[in-house]
Amino acid sequence: MLVIIFINFLVFLTSNKKVFVPLLAVLRLTLTIGTAYAITDTEDKNHLCGNNYWGEREHQNDFSGDDVVFGKTWQCNNLASFEGRYNTAKITTEMTGNPSQYDIAYSAAYQGTTPWDKNADQDGGAVNDNTAFPLDSDPSSDYNLKTQWVWTQTGSPNSSNDSIYANFLTNLWFTNDVTGTNPDKYFVVIDFLYDQLEEDGTSGDWKQRTVSDTEWWIPGTQYYDIFCNEDPDGNFIYHCNVVLDNSGTSAGTWNEYTGNIDSYIDDAFSESYDQTNGCNDSTPGNRGDFDLVDQESGIELQAQESGATGKVIGGYSFSELWH
Repeated sequence: MLVIIFINFLVFLTSNKKVFVPLLAVLRLTLTIGTAYAITDTEDKNHLCGNNYWGEREHQNDFSGDDVVFGKTWQCNNLASFEGRYNTAKITTEMTGNPSQYDIAYSAAYQGTTPWDKNADQDGGAVNDNTAFPLDSDPSSDYNLKTQWVWTQTGSPNSSNDSIYANFLTNLWFTNDVTGTNPDKYFVVIDFLYDQLEEDGTSGDWKQRTVSDTEWWIPGTQYYDIFCNEDPDGNFIYHCNVVLDNSGTSAGTWNEYTGNIDSYIDDAFSESYDQTNGCNDSTPGNRGDFDLVDQESGIELQAQESGATGKVIGGYSFSELWH
């Protein structure tokens, strides 16, 4: 266990939303895996800043500028303010309706190694490798997640009739083959959803779409159902979605989710998945045989019809996983 001393905040609870009042330094016992984007300089010195551990990752993002812009340097110096904060990862995701493009665009800050052997430091531009990965996912781990995010009206859906959605997510990737020697390489990916936006039907701006906190099948997300498939490299990938926060949010307001996610991880390993594209097993196996190898916090655009276009700008000011 790592002992981390940092400036905490007195918290008044209203559902999963919180109002912060500065408090004195407190002692917290955690194994901190994916910390960054903390609110205060004191937290930054412990959790590290900017692209110290965090790399940049995108998939089919048409935005011509920087997909991910960190508000602080990796040495914790102020670099660029976003929505009133410096400790941020500002993320821009755009879809221009290219006919040859799939119906998804994605950009994120990430730590660890993706299933396609992309490392946050070697491939994503992170200064340092977070050596906490890979991490045991044994059921006794008891994982918790804290995230602060914001969405803006700077971008717009550019499509009507709810034909495009914007999703704010933290993804966790688990694998049974960290050594690369297992002939049956399985991955489990869980999309933890904080917010989903849609076209508001009048002004052409984004608005929040309300989703149930019990939904596994979430329209407008990449992993629209729990399913498994075999990818071109012979990996078997099990995909699922979880709604973590379904309370009201508005543009330009920082929001927070903090909670225990361990039961969701249990569910991801015990659910029966739809089998597609060569997947022969309806369940991935025992959770204890898997390791956590990748954490991502990002924004996804998902088109519901051919040619749908849109752009979303938002970001994260905290993304912490611990047990």
